[in-house]
Amino acid sequence: MIIDKRIGRMNSHYELANKYIQENNCKRVLDVGGAAHPWCEYTSHVLDVIVIPSDVDVLKERNIKLFHSDACDYEQWESVHEEVERNGKFDFVICTHTLEDVVYPENICKKINEVGKAGFVSVPSKYDEYTRAENHFSVKNYRGYHHHVWIYDMIGGVFTGFPKQNTWEHMQYQPWDNLGNS
Repeated sequence: MIIDKRIGRMNSHYELANKYIQENNCKRVLDVGGAAHPWCEYTSHVLDVIVIPSDVDVLKERNIKLFHSDACDYEQWESVHEEVERNGKFDFVICTHTLEDVVYPENICKKINEVGKAGFVSVPSKYDEYTRAENHFSVKNYRGYHHHVWIYDMIGGVFTGFPKQNTWEHMQYQPWDNLGNS
């Protein structure tokens, strides 16, 4: 894994991962959660559960193999493990802006280590999650990203996730308040 690199700009992350892939002649690169837009130009395989037809077209154009699976579910990694049994571990595994959105991120982290020789994980900074003002529906200046489930930090050299506070109860307009009360 690429560690001990703290770079605040996404372009720098992209360059760092690509440089590693080039220098180590990585041929098989798995992007976990990257079906909409495989993050790396060297991506050869993608694993994602949410795949729309236009994503499939892009993957076909780029000759990228798709594992249409839920990365949080151990059993759905079976086709990835079959690929690893046939051809060995992936040279590099990328997981960018996925772990903050899923229910069981620890499952994905374990699987990434099982199927890859090296890799790169990127999540939004805790600074973004605590200060970024996002407007969504009737909520103004929401802290962080409304759909994220986890906030991450490096604590004592350990990548650590914390559940994000549920904020639905703080919304001013809750259409479900009157359900069943008639």
